Amino acid sequence: MQYEVVVMGSGGAGLTAALVAAKAGRKVAVLEKAPHFGGTTAISGGGVWIPESPQAVAAGVDDSKQKALDYCLSVVGNRAERELIEAYIETGPEMVEWLEANSSVNFLLSPPSSDWYPDVEGAMHEGRLLAPAEYDGKQLGPHFDSLSRPRQEFN
Repeated sequence: MQYEVVVMGSGGAGLTAALVAAKAGRKVAVLEKAPHFGGTTAISGGGVWIPESPQAVAAGVDDSKQKALDYCLSVVGNRAERELIEAYIETGPEMVEWLEANSSVNFLLSPPSSDWYPDVEGAMHEGRLLAPAEYDGKQLGPHFDSLSRPRQEFN
């Protein structure tokens, strides 16, 4: 078989990349070294840090891209490229909208939860952490058994 896109890993990032490519009409293969799909995303809490997400805006959270950038730069300093941080902050809300429109993934604004480093410049005490909405695994049919199971701490 020939593929136009080969994705290594089946965590959230890998499966999102595969979905984007498939929606663009590409023939996609997802390769996973583990016996189950899901990567570390499947065993994590599933949260995603997205400043100014559609959910936060709808809830009236007072945030800004500049505050989010200040926070990231305060935390990581020069250990990451500023342009990549800016791109993440700029396109994060767009990614959430796209995933919700093109998949069964839906996100909810997490209960008030502060940024991981709440005392640095730009930190927020709520509004940036999204959690996946519950999903009925039965919809996956026989593929359900191919998924990694979440950690008990998150159930």
